[in-house]
Amino acid sequence: MTVHLADAVGELLKAPSMRIHYLPGAPERFYTVRAPSLLDQLADAVANSSGSHAHTVPGPRLPLSAEAIDAWYQILTSLHTWAKDLGVDRGGSAAQLLRRLLVAAVRSGHEDTARMIQKRCWCGRAELMPSDCGRCWVHRIQGLLITEVPDREIRGAACTHCRSEQVDPDTGTVVMVPTTTTVIERDGERLRVPAIIVRVSPAPWNAEDDTDLWVYRMCRACGAEGWLDYTTETAA
Repeated sequence: MTVHLADAVGELLKAPSMRIHYLPGAPERFYTVRAPSLLDQLADAVANSSGSHAHTVPGPRLPLSAEAIDAWYQILTSLHTWAKDLGVDRGGSAAQLLRRLLVAAVRSGHEDTARMIQKRCWCGRAELMPSDCGRCWVHRIQGLLITEVPDREIRGAACTHCRSEQVDPDTGTVVMVPTTTTVIERDGERLRVPAIIVRVSPAPWNAEDDTDLWVYRMCRACGAEGWLDYTTETAA
């Protein structure tokens, strides 16, 4: 398989997009979100982990493996080595430097450097899982940045499948209302938490497409789950 230098660099620098569907049964209604490129994501993760705030969103430092930091500095070392060989200005971000290297490497006489940049950036096999490659930067960064998406609690969301007792503040009587909270045990303590949690994940009928995401809802009180409709109640 022949992979062109521009395609390999582009795979590392492109901004991926994902579709988020928020209404079960209405696949035509969704919104699109865009993420930074793989190279920028790794740069931001390393910067946040080390406490630097350059080119990052303010917030707590992120835990990062030594392997990720090692990968980042290997990439920087390679980029600066190629820049020196090609006579390219080494200023700016890693992404800016890689773009300048792309322009310089396609010129006649730099075929060996161009092939090396291409092989390091991307192997060209998009069907591979990151763990099945591990040599090109695209797959290596993908493997390092994969994280488990946590379930999100939705305060005020009511389950349409179960009801719970609640004391009417005006009459003092016990009434049955759609469940919005439940009690769970966590670290040996009983805590009252929102009943409805959601998870953004690929739909089961298209699980291989991780760019087409749906909102999956679950009730911790009654166990109902699936593409559930729910109502949101807020105090007046």
